[in-house]
Amino acid sequence: MKLATLKQGGRDGTLVVVNRDLTRAQAVPAIAPTLQHALDHWDITEPQLREVYAALNNGHARHAIPFDPAGCHSPLPRAYQWADGSAYVNHVELVRKARNADMPSALRLAVKINFCHPVGPLRLTPWLRSVCRNVWYSSRHRRYSVSSSVVRSM
Repeated sequence: MKLATLKQGGRDGTLVVVNRDLTRAQAVPAIAPTLQHALDHWDITEPQLREVYAALNNGHARHAIPFDPAGCHSPLPRAYQWADGSAYVNHVELVRKARNADMPSALRLAVKINFCHPVGPLRLTPWLRSVCRNVWYSSRHRRYSVSSSVVRSM
């Protein structure tokens, strides 16, 4: 079964079931308005979503629309997690918070996590762009760097 989240429908998007060959989709608001809702109620929604998937693949879906991946958002636009890419600043903040101590202002970085949709440009903040200019990844025999031209082309 293939599920996707369209950009329309609010902050969490709209859940659609997509057919096997990724050409047709059907919104399923009566079953689950969002993927998060479907996952939270999986025992109830899964059999109903499978019925829609089968109807799409058999050509019997009543409300099928053409599927365009460019209209998709990330599957879970507001996933319940903290994505920390700040060299353990989150850990420092949590430990200091547990001790009722303030964070040093030099370590406080305001980074908003926005999940990207599968097709389209990445939008980097000036701070993230400056970090990416200086990032090096080393492997056993290879070294890779993210240059400013690569960052700009993203």
